[in-house]
Amino acid sequence: MATSKDSRYEAVRHLIQTGNIKSLEAVFKIIPVTVVKTDARIHYATLHRKIYQPGLLKAEEIIVLADLFEVTPQEIMGLILTDLKYKAPHKSKA
Repeated sequence: MATSKDSRYEAVRHLIQTGNIKSLEAVFKIIPVTVVKTDARIHYATLHRKIYQPGLLKAEEIIVLADLFEVTPQEIMGLILTDLKYKAPHKSKA
């Protein structure tokens, strides 16, 4: 018996393709990490860390996320690049 895909994936796909979601973090305000981690088969802590540090995402993980959201890996990369561009670099304490 096949399980149906969470309808929030469709909402995320539409919002990405229309430009209404501009960051990877925003995706997870619509669909919980717990749902995506199960479908992507990525450990919760690992996925959570990579959402907030998207530079850590591997190409394979980007492809898996793109497949889940039914968008291109390039669209996921655009979200990641936006996150990286607007995050202030960590300053070391001296």
